[in-house]
Amino acid sequence: MIINDLGILEYYTKSKGISGEIKSFPKDFVVEEITPQGLVCSVNYSLKQRFNDFFFKFRTRKKFVRATLVKKDLTTLKCVRLLEKRFGRVGYAGIKDRKAVTSQRVSFFSKNFESFNGSDFCLKNFEYNHNRIAPGNLRGNVFSLRVRNNLNGVQSFVDELIGNNMFLPNFFGVQRFGIEKNTHKIGLLLVKREFEKAGEVLVRSNGFFEKKFKENSSDSVKAFRLLGNRILTFYVHALQSYIFNNALSKMIISGDQKKHLSLPGLHSKPCKFVKQQLNILKISTRDFNIPELRVKVAGFERKSFMRVHDLRVSEKEDLALNFRLDKGCYASIILNELCK
Repeated sequence: MIINDLGILEYYTKSKGISGEIKSFPKDFVVEEITPQGLVCSVNYSLKQRFNDFFFKFRTRKKFVRATLVKKDLTTLKCVRLLEKRFGRVGYAGIKDRKAVTSQRVSFFSKNFESFNGSDFCLKNFEYNHNRIAPGNLRGNVFSLRVRNNLNGVQSFVDELIGNNMFLPNFFGVQRFGIEKNTHKIGLLLVKREFEKAGEVLVRSNGFFEKKFKENSSDSVKAFRLLGNRILTFYVHALQSYIFNNALSKMIISGDQKKHLSLPGLHSKPCKFVKQQLNILKISTRDFNIPELRVKVAGFERKSFMRVHDLRVSEKEDLALNFRLDKGCYASIILNELCK
């Protein structure tokens, strides 16, 4: 289905959508992060990795420990909260899907290091490093997806994708907008300085940060500040993503082929499609400075189209898809085009 409430207004491909069940189980959607050095963080735990991890504590200590976090059916933010209770601040490069099995590199202060696993996550492949892992500190992701009980062939979609030189619109996927798919609405109210209304939307949601806000909701500004800059920025980033999706949809419908579109923010120079969205929402790039919350969000350019690398398709029992995407690109956009 078209995710029109998130700014994706029509399909890019014309092939008939397939049937089938997606994400029936977390193991049907596997995401493995690719480090900036090109190494794939496997979800599997090899004998060699186990051996190296056993002797890790005897190595020369540095400021940070880096590890591969493997999680199942768990949001990245919830998992990070669990880790931060044990290790303090955790560094990570990006948000991974919830209903999936995912792997990614994380970092934390080495002075707090100890072996720590949960029922639905584990840490492995440890190394010392002088630097924390920062947002965007990855090359991309490898995806291994399974569609169960598919009755329609996938070849027409693959042929059309090949005809498009393996390019699809670089929309932001649904996971960018939170479980309730309302983070962009909160971000818009924050940018408009309508803090009480933003708080009302937040407390109607279901999650840790929403409950934390409710405990201090008598003063909306204070309550939002207590959530921390990282979470507040997340809401504003969701608004940027919503504007980008709408602008990209309008660009494609118009027949224009700009290689990049700007996400609005401080010091950005939005194109006409982004300006149209800002006018509709009655905000400007200056509004992305929110001094009341000590939040400043800059704009930046994003590619209009993403390339699907190394696509492999198998239709033996269920439909299996394997491919690689560059960082910031969403597999859910491929599934949206595939299933319609």
